[in-house]
Amino acid sequence: MNFLIRNYHRAIHLLWWLCIAQLGRLTNASLSFSYTDIQSTLAKNIFPLLDNGITSRKLALNSCLDVGCGINPVDDWFYKYATTSDARYHAIDVHPEVKRILSEKGINVMSPSEVPDLFEADLVLAQEVIEHIPPEGVEEFIMRLRKWTGKVLALTCPDFSGLDTVRKLNIDREIRFVPDHLKNFHPDSKDPYMHKFAVTPEILLPLLERAFPAPDWSVYVYKAWPWLLTDIPSGRSYLAYCKIFALVWKN
Repeated sequence: MNFLIRNYHRAIHLLWWLCIAQLGRLTNASLSFSYTDIQSTLAKNIFPLLDNGITSRKLALNSCLDVGCGINPVDDWFYKYATTSDARYHAIDVHPEVKRILSEKGINVMSPSEVPDLFEADLVLAQEVIEHIPPEGVEEFIMRLRKWTGKVLALTCPDFSGLDTVRKLNIDREIRFVPDHLKNFHPDSKDPYMHKFAVTPEILLPLLERAFPAPDWSVYVYKAWPWLLTDIPSGRSYLAYCKIFALVWKN
């Protein structure tokens, strides 16, 4: 029995890499492979890609604006890239309790309306925020990010590719996997924690390219956090991506 279990897991592992090989070419340096204009990555969070880009570009980051950071700021991660003693990590959040917690940690936390007109940060983080913006407000939100971004923008959100947001099902009815971000999609809800914008890489990429035009900026969008789903009775397998990462670099 142990022999069968071990070999079953080896077969699944091999099947995973065969799927990856069919979709693209692995690049160890960036943990990513590409197809068409969209990249893909095996990373579960954006920081390996961000670390790689900062290091390869030899960037000094002395200011950071973390948009919607909640109670899990990444100030310790940011300060390892600071080169001046007055480097500063700022946060944006609207929840009073979150603002209190961050302030007690010595973090300068603001609501969006409190950000100074000419404010700019070397690095802007917007993790798991854009999906909460109603569709009619998305372009304005991205333009705000553009206004605040000095050197690099890092954005993450759920990937709604292949999902039926009306029936709350996968478009491919053979796939019974339904991610939690689909269950939380309620575009007409007044609850700020519900998802209102069904983001896909193909929707996000042109929005960012319009706000951050070439040749001054380079925009990269990634499908991220892949899951290999296997229907054991039929032997069919599906590669599902749960996240979208975007990195925008000043050239």
